[in-house]
Amino acid sequence: MTSSKSIQRVKIGDLWAFKIRSGDATAVILEQGSQLLSYGFEGEEPVIWESPHAKFERGTAVRGGVPVCWPWFGDMAWNSERIQSMCTSADSPPFHGLVRDRDWQLDSIQLTDSSIGVTFGFEMIPNHSTLWPHHARLQLSFTVGESITLELTTENLGKRTLAISQALHSYYAVSNAENIRFIGFSGLKYFDVLDNWKMKTQCEEPTIRQETTRAYIGTPNRFIIEDQAWQRRIVVSTQGSRSAILWNPWKERAALIDQFRSDSWKDMVCLETARMAEDSLLLEPGDIDKMALNISVERLNTSYQKGHRNI
Repeated sequence: MTSSKSIQRVKIGDLWAFKIRSGDATAVILEQGSQLLSYGFEGEEPVIWESPHAKFERGTAVRGGVPVCWPWFGDMAWNSERIQSMCTSADSPPFHGLVRDRDWQLDSIQLTDSSIGVTFGFEMIPNHSTLWPHHARLQLSFTVGESITLELTTENLGKRTLAISQALHSYYAVSNAENIRFIGFSGLKYFDVLDNWKMKTQCEEPTIRQETTRAYIGTPNRFIIEDQAWQRRIVVSTQGSRSAILWNPWKERAALIDQFRSDSWKDMVCLETARMAEDSLLLEPGDIDKMALNISVERLNTSYQKGHRNI
């Protein structure tokens, strides 16, 4: 791995971003939503999937990468009554919360011998939203190097207990979603979202053979996405999370999704590090919670090479 490091503020469409190089690793992080847009290594297939049809427009949530879902995950109806009670407006709550399309502020940049760290912050002030009128502060720290770490911090600055669900909605790039192998799911309980949220048990490791939305509970702190065609394993390690969502839209649903090519379902799989269902947060005034995700790559065949790709 080379020792070169650089960080550059660039514009992508209407949005500002930081383009980071740390040795052979490259990452792009959008200021809007504090969203990791891409991550990978020079000359190799991407690790994080970026939609070829993404819209980089102010106020529009960007498809792909790792969006931040907060202070609720998914459809509001998926969440507990206590989380739903945090909303005080009759307005329709947007899917995946309130921070994906907001501008976050750069808090700090840190360089070490082996990595570059960038931290963004966002403060939710009660008068910013009639839908969720509570006071809280978020920070999302990125450490980019031979692996990438994301640490999401939530601090309750208000006087009321907050009920929150959240996720780092990670899109992973794969050679073909039908052919990858998952490791770490066997034996877990999950809610089958597409089957009226029925509770089921994952008897064997899951495969992608149809539209899939599964919310796993009681999860371990390590999953693997093995891709024989690309001769690698993506290792997903977590802290402060005991739930995860596995999602792929499959063929019919993919054709209906915004910022998504109809055949892009083959190119990605979402494994979302989360706090949801029984793992949701209850933050007392002054409380701070942290949830972390580390993404690394294990090579199955060190002789495997792909042509150069700029990320």
